Amino acid sequence: MGGTAAKLRQNDIDTMLTTTAFSEQELRRLFVKFEQLGTGERQISPDRARLKPLVLRLYNMFGSPETHFADFVAALSILSDISPASEDAKLRFAFQVFDEDRDGYISNAELFRVLQLILQDIPDTDLQQVVDRTILQANRSGDGRISYDEFKQMLLKNCTDIAEKLTITWQ
Repeated sequence: MGGTAAKLRQNDIDTMLTTTAFSEQELRRLFVKFEQLGTGERQISPDRARLKPLVLRLYNMFGSPETHFADFVAALSILSDISPASEDAKLRFAFQVFDEDRDGYISNAELFRVLQLILQDIPDTDLQQVVDRTILQANRSGDGRISYDEFKQMLLKNCTDIAEKLTITWQ
């Protein structure tokens, strides 16, 4: 494992073993990969290179490896098929991806930035139109931003099997 996994304290591993379905070996491997994302050491295959900005956004949601790895593992556990979480938990995680400033709302600018990471081939003017329409359709309160409840209603209305789509299959 090298020196990187040594930064993961045994008491942290023990806690995560009781709160997730991951094994100690899986936790140690995840920690190494988590650290590599932060340093840029992790190589991403060319067919997945366009996802790198989104992967880095997900990494930045959790901060530094020393202080937020447990949050990262908890999120993976929510999305994992080995420890299935409720649909609401999966939707809350998805909401947090867009809520960059963690104020409980997705602003026009936040939605634009995250969709720009995902939809890199769409010109900014077209993407802004998509963002504006999305805000108009989802924002029931009229405050110009999307709350968690509005986000959830929008996804449940427009996406079938959303919990399944927000599940990572490990095998």
